[in-house]
Amino acid sequence: MAAVMLRCLQSDINEERYSDKGVPTVTSDEQIKVEKNIAAIFNYFRNTIEVDSKEPLLHRERHIAYLKKGLKNLPEGFQCLDASRPWLVYWAVHALELLETKLNEQEAENIINFLKRCQNPAGGFGGGPSQYSHLAPTYAAVNALAIVGTKEAYDVINREKLQEFLWQMRTDEGAFRMHEGGEVDIRGVIHAEVSVARLANIAWNNSSTEPLTGSCALLGDLCLSYMTSEEIWSLVSFWDAYKINHCKPVVPRPLSYLVFGICRRRMIGETLFEIKIYMPEILCIL
Repeated sequence: MAAVMLRCLQSDINEERYSDKGVPTVTSDEQIKVEKNIAAIFNYFRNTIEVDSKEPLLHRERHIAYLKKGLKNLPEGFQCLDASRPWLVYWAVHALELLETKLNEQEAENIINFLKRCQNPAGGFGGGPSQYSHLAPTYAAVNALAIVGTKEAYDVINREKLQEFLWQMRTDEGAFRMHEGGEVDIRGVIHAEVSVARLANIAWNNSSTEPLTGSCALLGDLCLSYMTSEEIWSLVSFWDAYKINHCKPVVPRPLSYLVFGICRRRMIGETLFEIKIYMPEILCIL
């Protein structure tokens, strides 16, 4: 089997850097800055691999130490994420889980106590203690508690109030507001139905004959309003594959359409994805 050359080592990578074609905008300037910063990292790696053929290596112990330190204290640069603190917890514990590292009792207790303070009496979790409930930090908090995986962690989630919160965020079209009076987009479906409602086993309301996201027809219409044709059909096929709504998709399509749609949203130069089109949660679910 032929060896695959890493993307950052390919000779033509600089030719694929973004060009504003003589019409600069704020967005294009930011894109060029990002590519410049990533190019510097690529150059550093190229120089490193020339003197150490064992690279790239995953320095597990360093990552574990970094993640566990981040669960206690973070540098001041993270102040801008004050409304995303459950996300910081989730990213850390999820990475530790991937590194097959278990939390000790004190670390687990600290996480449980913090996320408990982020939960609101009316249901859902805010981006920090005393913040309004929002579907995004609710997703992060519930998943973090699921990863901790103890009875004490599970008991933090007020399932009855969480279910009420999710149904309050649901619109007549089957979409979801991210918070009370907030924006409506595809993230709400991913956060509310695919993850939170399923993990907490609250996808069905006793007073309703439909799941939280409604019928497949409703879900299809919702997704069509957000995505291109090949992307919506791939996502509907995705729902079916995971038995989310327990019914057939409107028109079946192979999973390869989803992969194709995701690849279309990859920025060539830095190999990252357009975040507002495919949120990282969708990629992680794959």
